[in-house]
Amino acid sequence: MIYGWPKRLRGLQPTSSGTRSSTSRTSGDQRLAWPGETRISPRSRGCGNAGYKQTLLIDSGGCGQNAADLLQYAQAVFDSDPQKNVVFSLHIYGGFYRPATASWQQDYDTLLAQMSLLNVPIVIGEFGPGRNIGPSPTPITPLEIMTTAEGYKWGWMAWRLTTAIRHLFAMLYNNSVYNTSADLTIFGKVAVDNPIYGLKAIAVKAVALTGTPPLP
Repeated sequence: MIYGWPKRLRGLQPTSSGTRSSTSRTSGDQRLAWPGETRISPRSRGCGNAGYKQTLLIDSGGCGQNAADLLQYAQAVFDSDPQKNVVFSLHIYGGFYRPATASWQQDYDTLLAQMSLLNVPIVIGEFGPGRNIGPSPTPITPLEIMTTAEGYKWGWMAWRLTTAIRHLFAMLYNNSVYNTSADLTIFGKVAVDNPIYGLKAIAVKAVALTGTPPLP
């Protein structure tokens, strides 16, 4: 799985086994990387020619938060991939509001509903504790995001388990220590313990680890 932009993927070099030798993950607004790449598959230009066959996971622009990038370019990039093995990731942080009341804000419900009409695989690749907590605060809660993702049959990844910012932006009170639910922050309890959408309720082992596809 490779994180990054189509234009950045061109610089990767394969290992002797044909798998990736590095990952690329960019930050900041790099929307200009998209338009030229919609005419050609990111896999055939820099990945496919180098022997890459794995799923490509591509974050949107603006540190993953620009929904407009996915709405404008994701379908063309996906359609250009001969393997149809590209997943697009959106991050939900301080740029999203429900509803948006200022010009700089992104309207959560409107934009995600528009994204659901795309015929591409999507994940909410990052979201934090919500409740206006953290370095990029949003009032949208983890449970709202998890509910939206499950409703659209998207994947989701809570960010993150541990952090140098103490427990304010993490799912654990003590870094890397998880024995019981008592070790989970409010954020962690939602992401892990929620009886309907939490990881304990819905997570399944990957097919690569079990050999058996999960039930739909």
